[in-house]
Amino acid sequence: MIEKQQIIISYYRQGMSQREISQSMKLNRKTVKRYVDQYLEERGSQSGEHGVVEEPKYDSSSRKKVRLSKSVVAYIDNCLAQNLVKRQKGLSKQCMAGTDIHEGLLSAGYQVSYRTVSRYIKAQKLKGQEIFIKQKHAPGRAVEFDWGRVVLKIGNKQKNLMLAVFTLCYSNHRWARLFYREDMPSFLDAHVKYLAHIGGVPMLVVYDNMKVAVAQYSIRQADKKPTQDLLKISSYYQFDFRFCNAFRGNEKGHVEKSVGYVRRKSFSQNDEFETLQQANEHLEKILTQLNDKPIKGSDITIAENFQEEAQCFASLPPAEYEVGTIARCKIDKYHTIQIDTNHYSVPETIRTSVACVKIYPTAIQILDEQGKLQAVHERKQAKGQWVIDINHYWKSLRCKPGALPSSVALYQADDLIKQLSAKYFLACPRDFIEVMGYCQSNQIPLTQLENILIKHQHLCLNSEPSSEKIIFLLQESMRQEKPLLDQIDEQELMSAMIAEQCTQQLQQIQNLIH
Repeated sequence: MIEKQQIIISYYRQGMSQREISQSMKLNRKTVKRYVDQYLEERGSQSGEHGVVEEPKYDSSSRKKVRLSKSVVAYIDNCLAQNLVKRQKGLSKQCMAGTDIHEGLLSAGYQVSYRTVSRYIKAQKLKGQEIFIKQKHAPGRAVEFDWGRVVLKIGNKQKNLMLAVFTLCYSNHRWARLFYREDMPSFLDAHVKYLAHIGGVPMLVVYDNMKVAVAQYSIRQADKKPTQDLLKISSYYQFDFRFCNAFRGNEKGHVEKSVGYVRRKSFSQNDEFETLQQANEHLEKILTQLNDKPIKGSDITIAENFQEEAQCFASLPPAEYEVGTIARCKIDKYHTIQIDTNHYSVPETIRTSVACVKIYPTAIQILDEQGKLQAVHERKQAKGQWVIDINHYWKSLRCKPGALPSSVALYQADDLIKQLSAKYFLACPRDFIEVMGYCQSNQIPLTQLENILIKHQHLCLNSEPSSEKIIFLLQESMRQEKPLLDQIDEQELMSAMIAEQCTQQLQQIQNLIH
C-alpha cells in the first residue's frame, strides 16, 4: 500500500516527525504511529515474509449487515425457493434472475443494492454446489446414447433432422446417423446399425429420460418403466440399460459433448445435400476423421483405443433385430390409413376395418390378417401427404369410372399408366379400368400392354381399343410361347378381331330373343 511506503520513508529517510507526516498526508496520528510500530516489529523479527507495505486487514466479522436485514434475506430465500419449484416442473426458463429479485425488493420498499443481493444469492448457490466424482470406465463396459437436432437442406428444402449419437465411455469412439424423426423405428434402427458397425455389444447403454426409452417417467429411478421395445431389443442383444437422473446431463457427459462436437464438425461448413443418404455418407467420413485423432494427452488414437475395447464386447446374435414397429390403423372411407398425419392407400384385398401395419424409418408395410405383405409405401416426411397407389383401386373404379380422370390415384400413378390412359382411353375410361384390372389380376406387365395397343392402333386406325378387343389380344399373347407381335401376323390379327365381333353380335341377338 503506497501510504505505508510514504510514511516509512518520510519517518526514517527524511527524518520527519509523526505529527508532520500526519499533517502533510492528512492522516490520523494514530494511523501513522501504527504503521511505524508495525515496521519496527517486522524489522525486529527479520521475517520479511510480507513486508510492511501489505494492504491493511480489518476484522469485519462482528460488523452488522445494515441493508441485508432478516426481512430482506427472507424475501430472497422465498424467491429462490420458488425458482427451485419451477425447475422441478420443467419451467427453468421462467425463473427469476437476480435483477428480478432486486427489483422486487425495491418495489417492496427495501433499500438494498443489487450487488448486495447478487452476493447473497451467489453465497447460497455455493452452499449447495454439487461436487462431481470423476469416473473411469472399463473397456466394453458402457456406451451412451443421445439425440441432437440438425437443420440441413435436403434437395433444396430445409429439413429438421435428428442426429442419433453413440459414444463409448472407455475409448470415446463416436458413431452417429441422421434420421427424419425421433420415433421408435428410428431409435431401434440406430441401435441395430450401431451394433453392426462396432461388431459387438457393450454391457450397458446409458439413456436420458427420452420418450422412446422411458414409458413411465418418475423422479425416483426405481419408479421409471422402460418401453416394451427397449425391453425387447435389450433382451435380444443382451445388454443392460440405465436412465440418468432428472436434469443430470453430466451423468452421460461423453455423449452430451459428442452431440455438439459431431454436429459442429460435420455440418458447420457443409449443410446442403441432395438426399439424406448423401448426408449420412458425409457424416461417416467426418466420423472416421474424428476417430483417427489422438486421445488428449496421448499418442494413441481413438480408433486404436477402440480396437482394444472391441475385444471386450459380447458377440452379436446371428440375425439382425427386426426394427419395424407393429401398429393397427383404422381404414377410412378412402381406404387409406393415417400415420403421422399422412395417408397411405390400402389394397382392396383387405376388407377389414383395421389394417395391420409395420412402420420403418423410411417405409410403411401393410399386412393382411395372416401377416402376409400386401403393399409397401415410401414413408413421407412432410405432413398432410396422400400416398395413393392406383393398383389398389381397380375394382372400385369399375363402379365409378367417371372418378378416374380427376382422381389422386391417376395423378400419382406411373408415367406409363398416365400415357396409356391419355393416348388410348381418354374417351372411354371404363375400358381402361377393365384392361388394367385384367393386367393386374394376371400379372401382365405394362410394356406388353403398350405393345398390344400400338399394334391395335396400327391395324385399326378407325377403331377404338375396347376392353374386349384388348383383353382378347392379351389372352392370345398369353397362350403363345412368344409375345403376340412376334407370333401373329396382320392377317391372323384381323381374323381374330372379326371373330370376336361376330361373337359379340351373336350374343346381342340372343339377349334380344330372350
